[in-house]
Amino acid sequence: MRKFDIPAQRFRAADSSEDAKAHLSVQTRRAARVLWAVVTTSVLRIQGCPKLPSLPPLSHCISLNHLHIINCKNLSSLPPILHSLLSLHSLSILSCPNLHSLPETLGQLPKLSYLEIRSCRSLVSLPSSLSLLSTLSSLKIAWCCKLTSLPPNMDHLTSLTSISLIGLPSLRTPSPSPSASPGRFFPASAARMLSAAAQELPAG
Repeated sequence: MRKFDIPAQRFRAADSSEDAKAHLSVQTRRAARVLWAVVTTSVLRIQGCPKLPSLPPLSHCISLNHLHIINCKNLSSLPPILHSLLSLHSLSILSCPNLHSLPETLGQLPKLSYLEIRSCRSLVSLPSSLSLLSTLSSLKIAWCCKLTSLPPNMDHLTSLTSISLIGLPSLRTPSPSPSASPGRFFPASAARMLSAAAQELPAG
């Protein structure tokens, strides 16, 4: 996984205008290389940023496949522009205790197959657009003690093959949509897992 660092440095004092132009050219080329690396990276981990209130713009990360947001204690929301990550396959949000909500645009991620949300104790609900993630195959939610419900129409997640719900004492089992077919994965087996998850104790 690549690590990018753009140090805050002042331009050195140049002896002549030509020296200044040459130095600026070097700095510009270096910044361009870093920017291109960020744009083309496939994995981005944002971790241990306790004072970060919101994510930086990510719309330029056109090749991003995996986004991990970990231990950002002051993060309260994700940007609505999240849906611009058209190549995103997996999203993990872990240990963000002040995260209150997720944007409705989450359901517009066309390739998202893995979603994990863990130890986000202020999260009360998930966006209704979650049920639009037709490529979602794995859903993991754990230790979100204030989460009261999952979105309706979760039975529309036709690609869902794995669901893990742990430590959700406030969760109420959702009702399947009227159009749900008997025996569909979510209404039948996942409903039992939801009931079991609701009985788990919250994280200490």
